[in-house]
Amino acid sequence: WGMGGLAMKRLQKLHGAHRHIRHTPYRYLLVLLLGFLLSYPFFVGSRIGREAMGAFIMAVLVLGVFSATRTKLLRVVAIGLAAPAFVLQLLYLSMRDETTFFAAGIGAMLVVLFTLANMFAYVVRPAAVTTDRIAAAVCAYLLLGLLWAGFYAFVDVLVPDSFIALGGGVRQGHFYEFVYFSFTTLTTTGYGDIVPASFHARALANVEQFVGIFYIALLIARLTGLYRSSDVKADG
Repeated sequence: WGMGGLAMKRLQKLHGAHRHIRHTPYRYLLVLLLGFLLSYPFFVGSRIGREAMGAFIMAVLVLGVFSATRTKLLRVVAIGLAAPAFVLQLLYLSMRDETTFFAAGIGAMLVVLFTLANMFAYVVRPAAVTTDRIAAAVCAYLLLGLLWAGFYAFVDVLVPDSFIALGGGVRQGHFYEFVYFSFTTLTTTGYGDIVPASFHARALANVEQFVGIFYIALLIARLTGLYRSSDVKADG
C-alpha cells in the first residue's frame, strides 16, 4: 500500500502539472520564446545551434497542441498538423538536404499559423484580462516575427541574393540573420544593415510592417475595451 500510495501521488502530481500547462500554455511558451531570442546568438554557426533550433521548433509544436486543447476538434486538428511536422523536423535534423528543409519548414509554419490563430481568438475573446491572456498576446507578436523569418529564409533559397548587406557588412547566410531582420521590420525599426533586394523580399517586408502596426493597434484597442468592460461590470 505504501508503494501504491506513493505511485498514486506521483501520478496525481503529473496530472496536475499537465492540467496546469494545458490551461496556461502561453506563459510557458513566452518563457521559451524569450529564452530562445536571448540565447541564440551564443549558438550561431555551430552544430549545437542547429540542434537547439530543432529542439525549439519541436517545443513550439508541442505547446501549439496544448494551446488548442480548449475543444476536441481543435485538439484533433492540432495533433494532425503537429505530428507530421514533428517527424519532418527529425528527418531534417538527420538528413540536412533541401527537400526536407522545405518540407520541415512548411510543416512548422502551418503549426505556427494554427497556434497564432488560436492565440488571437483567445486574446480577443470577451473575458477577463488575465496574465495568461497578456502572455498569449506577447507570444503572438513574437511568433509573427519568427514566422516571417521563415518566410524570408524560403525566399532567400528560392530567389538568390534577395537580401544584401550594406555599409560594409557581410551576410552570413543563416536563419538567425532573418530573425534579426524580421524583428527590425516588424517593429518598423529598420536599421538598414540588411536590405531586401528582390521584389519578393520587399513585398514580404511590406506585409510584415503592415501586420506589425495593425496587430499593435488592434491589440491595444481590444485590451482597452476588455478592461473597460470589466470595470463596468464591477461597478454594476
